[in-house]
Amino acid sequence: MVSSSSRTGPAEGLISLARELRAQGLDARFAADTVRPGENLGEHLAHAGVPWETELRLSRKVRLGDVVHDARWLAELARTGRYDVLHAAFAHDHSLALWAARRARRPDLRVVRAAQRRIDVTAGALRQRLWALSRSDGVLVHSAAYRRWREWWRG
Repeated sequence: MVSSSSRTGPAEGLISLARELRAQGLDARFAADTVRPGENLGEHLAHAGVPWETELRLSRKVRLGDVVHDARWLAELARTGRYDVLHAAFAHDHSLALWAARRARRPDLRVVRAAQRRIDVTAGALRQRLWALSRSDGVLVHSAAYRRWREWWRG
C-alpha cells in the first residue's frame, strides 16, 4: 500500500516487488491513492501485470470519511484471509494496516513497513512512529545507516 498517486518514489519499487512476487506465483496486489489518481498509474500497473486494489482510497489528503472507509474495508479483507501480509510504504498506510490487523484478530497476518527516509525510523511527535514500528512484524530499510538508527532506538 502506498498513499500516493505517483508511480515514482516508493510506488515504483512496490510495483516491481509485486510484479516479481506474482512471477513466483503469489497473489501480490497494489493499493494506492484512488482519490487523486495521476500519472497513468493504472496503465503502468496493467503493463506490469499487477492488479490494483481500487476499493481502498488511501488518500494522503486525509479526510475522515476516506480513513473510516479504508479502515473498514482493509479490516474486512484481512478478516476474510484474503491477505497474509500488509506492506505499507507511508505512515498513513502503516497505521491503517496495523488497525486492520488488530481488528481482524488473525495472528498469522503480518504487517511490514518500508522505511525509505530517515524520518521513517525516528521517534516522531509523541513517539508515535516508534510505537507503530514496534507493533510491526518487520521494517524494511534500504541502508545500513537506517538499520543502525533503528537498532539504536530499540535499545
